[in-house]
Amino acid sequence: MATITLTNVQMRYCNLVKPYEPKVGAPKYTMWFYLEPGSKELKDIETGLEAAAKDAFGPEYKAKLIKAKNGQGSYSLLPPEKNTDEMADGRVAVKPSAFADRPLPLFDGDGLPTKDASLFYPGAFVNVQLRFNAYQPPYSEAPPQVKLDLVAVRFSKHGEKIQGRRPSITAEDLEALGVKMDVTGDDLI
Repeated sequence: MATITLTNVQMRYCNLVKPYEPKVGAPKYTMWFYLEPGSKELKDIETGLEAAAKDAFGPEYKAKLIKAKNGQGSYSLLPPEKNTDEMADGRVAVKPSAFADRPLPLFDGDGLPTKDASLFYPGAFVNVQLRFNAYQPPYSEAPPQVKLDLVAVRFSKHGEKIQGRRPSITAEDLEALGVKMDVTGDDLI
């Protein structure tokens, strides 16, 4: 399977040292980062995903690729119009992952293996190697999977930490509940 290496991408979300454990399904290492529409990196990823789909699905690859892109399967790119994250700012979200059945190779800035969580946080810049993967799961009626697998991640440099912030609660938010509270600015007292 073909791979691609991207340098100095800024992570928006990440679970690289400790895997994300969904309520349903297997634990996974995950990360999100953004690329500009039309950028060389994004074009290379789209080309690689299409080639992986063609190899996996043969003549049916275009229909299965469209099905995966439309949410009837797994696809590792989230277009701006489907992304509600205010930090996306018109960019495409790239969402690679890896099953946590074995450790994800992580490296510090010197290229030495590490599990130092202080290097891998939303806002940090990393170099990441990704593998193009497409397959039809064996169970019946399963949707196609066209995705990017995390292969390895190397810390590049520190960036400003990105916090996931919940919007402030306002008095208007509480009106539907019949609750009346004093509000200062946008924050609930």
